[in-house]
Amino acid sequence: MKKTIAIITLIMCVSCGVLPQKNNFHTTKTPVELGVIGEKQKSLRKTAFQTFGVPKYDQKIKVSYSIHQFKKDTYKEYKKAISGKDQTQKIIFNDSIPNKPFYTSISVTDKVSIVSSINENNLSIFNYLKKSPEATIITGIKLTSGAPFLNQLKQSDAIYLQTDKYKKQRLLLFKNEKKIGELDLSKEVIFGYQLSSFCWKTTKRRKIKIATIVNEGQNCSNTTKRNAQELENKLTENSFKF
Repeated sequence: MKKTIAIITLIMCVSCGVLPQKNNFHTTKTPVELGVIGEKQKSLRKTAFQTFGVPKYDQKIKVSYSIHQFKKDTYKEYKKAISGKDQTQKIIFNDSIPNKPFYTSISVTDKVSIVSSINENNLSIFNYLKKSPEATIITGIKLTSGAPFLNQLKQSDAIYLQTDKYKKQRLLLFKNEKKIGELDLSKEVIFGYQLSSFCWKTTKRRKIKIATIVNEGQNCSNTTKRNAQELENKLTENSFKF
C-alpha cells in the first residue's frame, strides 16, 4: 500500500512539472567559494567544480549556519576531500565514541539579493549565464574550522556574504545591527558544496532577466526557463510577426 502511494505521489509530481529536489552536497578536493559561478566538470574518475566567474556582491547577502556532528557518511566525504593534502588539523572520527567532532554548514538564505545583484551589477557574469544554461552557483558549503572561527559565528546574530576589493567572498558578522568581525572562508577546510541553478523570465519591457534561483535538480516554473536562449528566440519570433 505504501509503495502504491509513493508511486502515485511521484506521478503527480511529474505531471505538475515538479521533480524531487536534490539537496545533496558534492565533495570537493579543489578550493571553492560561496556565491561563485561555475559548472560541474565530469570525467571518468571524478566530478569537479570549475569556477568561471566571481560575482561582486556590493550589497550584503544574508546567510545562515548550522553545526553538525560528523557521521560515517560525512566523515567519508571529509576524508576524500583532504586525501593527499597536508592538513595541520585533521579531524579524527570514531563512531564508537559519543563525543564526535563537528563540522559547519553555511548556506545562502537571501537568494533574491543574489538575483538582483547579478541582474543589475554584474554584466559579464550575467552575459555568461545567458549563454550557459548548465551554469550553477554555489549556495552552500560544508567546512571544518578551529575554535576561534566557531566562537565568532556563535557571538553574532546576523551573518552576511560580501565581496571584498580583491574579489574574495567574506563573511561579515553582526550583533545588534553592529558589525563585530569578518571571517575569511578560504582559510578553512571546505570539503563539500551545494549547487543551485538559474531560471529566466521575459520582463514587460521585453528584456531577459534572471527570475529566481532554484535548488539543483528542481524544475523552473511554467513561466520561467532554464535556458535563456529559448526566451530570446521567442522574442525574435514575435518581433518578426509584428
